[in-house]
Amino acid sequence: GPGDRVGTSAITFAASATCAAYVGAQPVFADVEPVAATLDPDALLRALTPRTRAVIPVHFGGQPAQMQAIREIARDRGLVVIEDAAHALGASDAGQPVGCTSDMTIFSFHPVKHVTTGEGGAVTTNDARLADRLRRFRNHGIERDPTRFTVASPGPWYHEMQDLGHNFRLTDMQAALGRSQLTRLGPWVERRRAIADLYRAQLAGVAGVPGAMSSEQLALHL
Repeated sequence: GPGDRVGTSAITFAASATCAAYVGAQPVFADVEPVAATLDPDALLRALTPRTRAVIPVHFGGQPAQMQAIREIARDRGLVVIEDAAHALGASDAGQPVGCTSDMTIFSFHPVKHVTTGEGGAVTTNDARLADRLRRFRNHGIERDPTRFTVASPGPWYHEMQDLGHNFRLTDMQAALGRSQLTRLGPWVERRRAIADLYRAQLAGVAGVPGAMSSEQLALHL
């Protein structure tokens, strides 16, 4: 809320910062690691203040940020970690799919992404409390959980507005479109990796193009 701060990457789409501004918090930008262009953990440390409440690392161009270091920083300071994985559906971090280990991870299904619903996205979390809040938030703050109802023995038609939410649901048609593509996610990611390797091979030796290093070199660098 107002007065709080949220650390995020200096290279990102606007939404990684405006989500903090929507609730009156202040986004604070930290510099990126020079090769992968993902949030630099040391720069994040320098950007933290006692008012920092959350950190939003951004996985850039399919390359996950240095999440182990970032999570350790967040754990030591009690910060919420929200991964921006709009670029990274299908990527892995330390042998696990991106989106498995932080408080929340967001994915984009915009038309330029390799799985698309036309527009929209998804949030993943392993926290049942956050999942409950997210479901209400996307649906006008409305729920049908009888344990929270304020009237006795409501019928199956009954529902209550528990929070101030929004209409952030995907349509059924959009959801069906996205689900139909999930079985092809693996081959599509491999195709993109093959194209990236082609660029690396063609740009190898070009001065000032750090992206020309191989996948193996990039892994060693990180």
